[in-house]
Amino acid sequence: MNGISDLLKVVKKLRDPHGGCPWDLEQSHESLLPYFFEEVHEFSDALKSFGATHEKTIEELADVLYQVVLHAQMLEEKGASSFDQISALLCQKLIDRHPHVFDPSFPRYKNAAEVNKAWERIKAYAKKKKQSRGVTESPTPESQECSTPASHQLVSIPRALPSLQRSARIGEKAASFNFDWPTAERVIEKVEEEIKELRAEKASPAKEKEELGDLLFAIAQYARKKGWDPEEVLDKANQKFLARFERMESTLLKEGDSFEASDCEQLEVIWDRIKHQK
Repeated sequence: MNGISDLLKVVKKLRDPHGGCPWDLEQSHESLLPYFFEEVHEFSDALKSFGATHEKTIEELADVLYQVVLHAQMLEEKGASSFDQISALLCQKLIDRHPHVFDPSFPRYKNAAEVNKAWERIKAYAKKKKQSRGVTESPTPESQECSTPASHQLVSIPRALPSLQRSARIGEKAASFNFDWPTAERVIEKVEEEIKELRAEKASPAKEKEELGDLLFAIAQYARKKGWDPEEVLDKANQKFLARFERMESTLLKEGDSFEASDCEQLEVIWDRIKHQK
C-alpha cells in the first residue's frame, strides 16, 4: 500500500457507478455530516480513553480521514475540486496564516499566548493577501490596516460547535479585540452577578431562561480564562456523576433495595456517602 494515493483509489472505487458500493454511492455531503461528526467524537473518546499512540485512536483518526477523502471525491466528481487542489489550498492557507513562521520579515512570537493575541489580525492579513496575491508587504499584527470588522470575526464561529465550546471561542475572539475581563477572578464576579439576576427572575420563565443562558456563557468564559476547555470540564463532571450513580445502584442492590423502593432523601444519604468515599 502507498498510503494516501492508494486511499484515494479505494474511495474512488467505492464511488464508482459501475461496481462501487451502493451505500457510498447514495451519500451526499449533507447525508454524511452526522457520520463526520460521529467519527470526530469517536476519535476524541479514543484519545481520552487510550491515549494518542494507541491502535484504537489511530484507527479512529483513519475513519475521520476517510470522511474527508470521501467529501473530496464527491467534489471531484462534480468537477469542483480534487484532493490535490484541496491539499494545495490548505498548504497555502497554513502559510498565509503563519507569516511568523514562513515570512522572515514578520515578527516572531515566543509562545502560544502571543500567537493567540495576534491571531485575528494575522487571519485578517491572510484574507487580504488571498484577495490580492500581488501584496508583498507584511504589516505587523498590531496594524489596524489589516483588520476586518470584529463582528464578522465573531459571527464566523461555526454554530455547529457545542454551545459551551462556542461560548469560549466567542470570548476568545472578543479578547483578541481587547474586549475581555482582565482576570479569571473578575469573571467569577460576573458569574455571581448572573446568579443574582437568575434568582431575581423567578416570576418570568422566559426571562429566567435568558438569565440562565447568560450564566452559562459567563461560566464558559471563566473556564477560558483559566485555560480550560469548558466542554472537557463538563464531560469530566458528567463521567463523575455517572460513576457515582453506578456505585449508588450497586450499593442499593447489595442492601437488597432499589431506586423504585427508595425515596429521594434515602438516595441522597447514599449519594453523600459515596461522594466521601475515596
